Amino acid sequence: MTESKTIHLEYQKESPTRIDKYLSSALPDISRSHIQRLIEQGLLQINENTVKEKKHHVQKGDKIQLTLVCASEEKPRPRPVPFDILHEDDYLLIVNKPAGVIVHPAPSTTSPTLVEGLLYRSMPLSSEGHSQRPGIIHRLDKETAGLLIVAKDNRVHKSLVQQMKERKIKRLYRGLLLGRLSPPEGKIETYYGRHPVKRYKMTVLEKAKRKAITFYRVLKYYHQFSLVEFELLTGRTHQIRVHMNYMGTPVIGDKTYGFSRERDIIQKAGLFKPWDALKKYPAHMLYASTLVFSHPVTDKKLCFQIDNPPFFEEFLEILA
Repeated sequence: MTESKTIHLEYQKESPTRIDKYLSSALPDISRSHIQRLIEQGLLQINENTVKEKKHHVQKGDKIQLTLVCASEEKPRPRPVPFDILHEDDYLLIVNKPAGVIVHPAPSTTSPTLVEGLLYRSMPLSSEGHSQRPGIIHRLDKETAGLLIVAKDNRVHKSLVQQMKERKIKRLYRGLLLGRLSPPEGKIETYYGRHPVKRYKMTVLEKAKRKAITFYRVLKYYHQFSLVEFELLTGRTHQIRVHMNYMGTPVIGDKTYGFSRERDIIQKAGLFKPWDALKKYPAHMLYASTLVFSHPVTDKKLCFQIDNPPFFEEFLEILA
């Protein structure tokens, strides 16, 4: 049994570009090789015409429709994936997910996922949630590193999900921003939803059903950068990244919500070394640093915190 998902985009840049290159940039969770296969299978339409040539150049205003097809009932298969386990007991795991690893399989993904890595290590996982997401209580973006809770049994899964709904699980993130976020401490509360044109993106909206609330605190300013700690009251898709773009201080290295002129801004400030370093990093400068919650079985308060990932720390050392 298969299911399909159709993505609608509109190309808005002035200069033409190859369709496979544009789609791999617009859809970062899908590999370029997979996009090319979809194109060859006739699953791409531009201005309602089927296009099978991956080298086709799109022009400004082109309407793009890409259909993703996957096996809907296929269970995740064990595959080796790098990640660290910070804590394990009979009921749950605390995992440190590297940047670049997707949390669970989805119609748009082909690369190995954290779930498949857990299965590869023969971890028992709850079956309370979706069949593609065993054990998963909450998620992180592909390029966001950091801490995740994984449930081993259904009772614990239900309890953790309830804690998440009641906002009893404290989640802190750290990010490095382009620009000086001001004021140095505050609360961002906006209506929030999917972008009306670029459907792969989220955005701040004047009117929407859902709100997004982010608390932040600047830890340190570096030249034209801000090191910031975030706490999420809500957990919307891409929430921190969208809110920081809204504030005019996007997360450094964010290819979806960051400034298109990020390199020019950094180099204009005379900071060539940070830009040279950034080019080799696999992800944007954001990670989930802290988790605080009550153990669903023992009721013991648990607190987990990790240091800056190596690529993050190296960048800060250059700025110091």
